[in-house]
Amino acid sequence: EYADQALAEARQSGDPRTIAAALETGIRFHYHAQRWPEFHAAALAAASAHRAAGDRSALADTLGLLGMAETRLGRHEQAIAHLEEAIALADQLAAEAGKPV
Repeated sequence: EYADQALAEARQSGDPRTIAAALETGIRFHYHAQRWPEFHAAALAAASAHRAAGDRSALADTLGLLGMAETRLGRHEQAIAHLEEAIALADQLAAEAGKPV
C-alpha cells in the first residue's frame, strides 16, 4: 500500500511535518474505505505529529477528523472533547489573526 510506504519513509525523515502529511493521506484513505479503527488511529497519530510540529491550524483540522472518527466508533464523549478542542483552537487562531470569532 502506497500510504504505508509513504508513512515509513516519512518516519525515517524524523520530521514531524512530513510525518503528519503522510498520516493525513492515510486518514483520507481510511475514511473513504470506511475503515473506522484505522481512520481513528491515523487521526490520533496525525494530531500528535501536528502538536510536535507546532502546526496549530493543521491540528485544529485533524482534531475535527479525530472527533468524526470517534463518533463513527461510538466514542461520543471523546468525540465531543476533541471537537470542542478543535473549535477552541480555531477560535484562538482567528482571534490572533484579528478575525471575528
